[in-house]
Amino acid sequence: MVIQNGNAYDEGLDNDCWEPIKAYWEDRDAINMGLDHDFRKNVKEAYDQPNMSNADALRFLVTLGATQWHYTNGVRDRDVISPDNWHVTQRLLDRPGNEAIQLQLFYDYGSNPPLYPSWQDTSGLEQSDHRMSGLSERTERIEPPCLT
Repeated sequence: MVIQNGNAYDEGLDNDCWEPIKAYWEDRDAINMGLDHDFRKNVKEAYDQPNMSNADALRFLVTLGATQWHYTNGVRDRDVISPDNWHVTQRLLDRPGNEAIQLQLFYDYGSNPPLYPSWQDTSGLEQSDHRMSGLSERTERIEPPCLT
């Protein structure tokens, strides 16, 4: 098994970015009335909805603003990045039915964390096949666009 640029440790899910997705795993349609989390607070204000379901809150992640953030977050000089990047990507995200597909992928990912221990078990692999070393050191803290 080769895992590249992916997460296979609980520590990789231990940040604010994952909280709305974890809530979605627990109950897609639950209404979160509190403004207790920066992500929800900012999304609710952007949509002017004081109460929204977990699914509605995640719809923000397929908007142009979120897509632009993925290209520009952490960049020193945003002027060197062509807006064509996020506009082309957004055209793909805006295809009919894609929002539902993305929400389903967010939900389906919830089945991965319980499998992490089996993915990390390398006892049956030849030493030359072991590629998991150093993965946990590469886990970075990320912040979604609504928290920056």
